[in-house]
Amino acid sequence: MSHPWENAIRAFEEQARLNPPPSKAVLFTGSSTITMWSSLAQDFPFVPVINRGFGGSQMQDILVFAERIIASCRPAAVVIYSGDNDLAAGKIPEQIVGAARGILRKIRRLCGNIPAIFIGPKPSPARWHLAEAIHETNELLHAWLDTESNVRYVDVRPVMLDKNGTPRHELFGPDKLHMSRAGYEEWIRILTPVIREIITLTPQPSQAGPNSSPIKPNHRI
Repeated sequence: MSHPWENAIRAFEEQARLNPPPSKAVLFTGSSTITMWSSLAQDFPFVPVINRGFGGSQMQDILVFAERIIASCRPAAVVIYSGDNDLAAGKIPEQIVGAARGILRKIRRLCGNIPAIFIGPKPSPARWHLAEAIHETNELLHAWLDTESNVRYVDVRPVMLDKNGTPRHELFGPDKLHMSRAGYEEWIRILTPVIREIITLTPQPSQAGPNSSPIKPNHRI
C-alpha cells in the first residue's frame, strides 16, 4: 500500500529533476507551516534555501522520507518544523521526540555531521486546547537536543504568546492555525541569527572529516 505522502515526495523528485536544488543550501522541511512559507528565498537572502515542506505531515513522515527529501538534496544544514499535527492526531510528546531522534540519526548516517535546527511546535488559537502537550513537547525536545552536537533547538513560544501567555492573534490567518505574514516575520527574526551562526561554523568540504571540530554545544534560542 502506497504511503499517503508518496505523491508529494514524487513531486519533489520531479521538481529536482527539472530544476536541480542549489548546492550548500539550507533545507527546510516539515508540515504546512513550511509548505506555505513561499518567501523563504527572500526571507533568508544570505544563503541558498530549499523548501521541502509537505502539507499536514507529521514528524514520523519526515523520518520515513528523510533519504528522499533531505539526503537527496545534499544540504549544508537542515531546519525541521513538525509536532502540532502529531499532537492533534493523538500522538503523545514522547512519540514526537522519538521520531525526531530517528530523523537526526538518519541525517547523521546519510549526510554526515551537518547542522540541524529543530523548531519546537508552535502554540496557536485553533489548537490552544493542546497547549500543555505543546509545552511538554518543547521541553522534551530541548532537554534531548541539549545532549547533541551540531544542533539547535529554537523555541518560538516566547514570540508567539502575549503578556498573558495566550497566542497573539495577529500572528495567525483566518483559520487561527496557519501563520500570517506577521507570524513569519517573527520567525525570520529569531531564525536569522541561528542560521547565520550554523552556516558560519559549518566546516567547508576541504575541512570536513572525522576529526572536524563540531559546532559549540546546543543552547536554547
